[in-house]
Amino acid sequence: LIAKIKAGFSSNLLIGNPKKVKLRQLQGELYNLENQGLLFEETKTEQKAREKKVTKLNNEIDKLTAEIADIESGKLYNNALEWRFEFPEVLNDNGDFVGFDVVIGNPPYGIDFSTEEKEFLKKYYDQIRGSISRTLELFDEILLLGRTESGKVKAKYTSLDLTKFCSEIVETFQLTKGNSHQIIFSVTDASIVAKMDTCLLKHILENLLSNGIKYSPKGGIIRFSLSCSDHHAKFCIQDQGIGIPKLDQAKLFEPFHRAKNVGKIKGTGLGLAIVKRCVDLHLGNIQVDSKEGHGTTFTVILPRHIEEQERETINA
Repeated sequence: LIAKIKAGFSSNLLIGNPKKVKLRQLQGELYNLENQGLLFEETKTEQKAREKKVTKLNNEIDKLTAEIADIESGKLYNNALEWRFEFPEVLNDNGDFVGFDVVIGNPPYGIDFSTEEKEFLKKYYDQIRGSISRTLELFDEILLLGRTESGKVKAKYTSLDLTKFCSEIVETFQLTKGNSHQIIFSVTDASIVAKMDTCLLKHILENLLSNGIKYSPKGGIIRFSLSCSDHHAKFCIQDQGIGIPKLDQAKLFEPFHRAKNVGKIKGTGLGLAIVKRCVDLHLGNIQVDSKEGHGTTFTVILPRHIEEQERETINA
């Protein structure tokens, strides 16, 4: 289902777009101009005139490419927003999520089924829930990515204890997703105070920890370390998983890109794109060190006191 959705997005963005037709025309003109000097002798005046046209075409192509990217990002966001609400969620009296629409949320056990039939139905409905859950995950990630790219997400900085914040995330992951993985959290200080956006930071750390577990299918240890200087906090998450091929690392933070060695491991290809946007919004940077078959280490460095960092950026 997710593959079909991605294909639908791609076809919607490609069909009947006059800007893309114009872009291909400009790229063809540019190719001809750039090779004209190789086919015909030119005077200096003709060469300068041709180079001037090349510069003009390059500027037009850059502008049109940016316009197309904006349009496609908005279309992707709007489609995800519309489809997201086709899956109503069921909440309990406290407002907590308990499942999806009851028509598909629970097998019809009221009917007199045999034990074998009930087991079959349970397995079947569990598969449906899993598919819907992955689809909702895709929609929600597209929505978040669209909001960050369109400037609709504004960082809201609050004081927090990083040690406590990270410890709670690790504890939750260990309880819910760490059955075959051990997450080892190490920190240099018992309490590290910083001023950050807790929502952005949570997206960053949860995505990286989730990837560490997901792409270590044989289990093992996930190492998560936190260290700080006076002005920056450094988060390192290291796994012992399948690693990332060298050729894929250049496109690692592009939406929908997945490394060639992921095989049947499920994923949307949006998690790291979201991480990168959240890091950028936080005026930080992210680095990756990976070798195929030997695991991956992500290092995120964020300013501890964001207001000071913003003033320095503005003054620079």
